[in-house]
Amino acid sequence: SDVCSSDLLESGDFVLPVGVSLETRFKQVLIRGTRGSGGEWLSRIRSGDASAIEHNGGNGKTLDIEDVAFSGFIVQASSSSLGVAISLASGYGEVRRCLFEECIAPGQDGGAISVYGSSPAHRIALEDCTFRRCEGRLAGAIYHRKASSESTAARWPVVRCRFEHNLATDLAGGGAIYALNYGAGVVDSIFVENLAADPGPPVARSINSVGPNPSTIEGSSFCSQLADDAGLVHVLPNSSVGENFNCLANA
Repeated sequence: SDVCSSDLLESGDFVLPVGVSLETRFKQVLIRGTRGSGGEWLSRIRSGDASAIEHNGGNGKTLDIEDVAFSGFIVQASSSSLGVAISLASGYGEVRRCLFEECIAPGQDGGAISVYGSSPAHRIALEDCTFRRCEGRLAGAIYHRKASSESTAARWPVVRCRFEHNLATDLAGGGAIYALNYGAGVVDSIFVENLAADPGPPVARSINSVGPNPSTIEGSSFCSQLADDAGLVHVLPNSSVGENFNCLANA
């Protein structure tokens, strides 16, 4: 179907059956949650062994999500491309003011969100989101892959987000973000104790960008008791850090 869909989630816990996702294939979708007077997330979606939301935008259909809290796990799955909260196969996603807490998927590429883009338009944008205690193989929070054949080097935005105690179970990963081919544009965000581990002892690594266009960092802070004095271990490759890097190592 090529229709536009909008859903307002009331307060409460929405627990999906194990192995079941909300599919938004080929639709323009807005999912808006409910927040309390103190800013707490009152609309909570929990999933098991499947992504809470699977979006395939087809001809550019956008997935918009606001003010929703996600949690859950993926232990048994036939694919490694699933995020506990969101899996984006194509199309464009915008996520604002959401909480991703304890999205646990040690065998998946991304713990909370996985994006597999095949064209410049296939990407996700995040604003004012919090990722807390999420776990994935290459990224505890966000795994984002874009096709290496793309001619544009546009970064996908991560603005005013907070990443706390997220874990990549592969030492080659990033505790918060793993970007393949096209990195994130990180602005005014905070990273606290995000680690990559196994094999070997954990290291303080929040972001790992692999490919010709690494992530860019602006006005963001990094903190870990495991960081070196210079703090360069937080972001790979180190060349993407530049003058904007504000290391709070060992604070």
